Amino acid sequence: MPAHVQVAMAGSVREGLLALAVGAGMQVMAAMMEESVTCQCQCSPAGGHQAPSLQQSRPGKGD
Repeated sequence: MPAHVQVAMAGSVREGLLALAVGAGMQVMAAMMEESVTCQCQCSPAGGHQAPSLQQSRPGKGD
C-alpha cells in the first residue's frame, strides 16, 4: 500500500477515535448532570436545615 494512502487512513482513524471519545464523554456528562438534578430534587432545599430545633452558637457566646 502506498505511503500516502497509509497516512490518509491513519488520519481518518484518528479522527474517528476522537469522535468516539468525544461522543462517549458527552454521554457520560449528560448522565452525570441528570443524576445531579435527580439528587437535588430528593434532598432538602439548598440552605435548608434538617433539624430546625438545633441552633448555632459560637464558643463563649452561649445564651
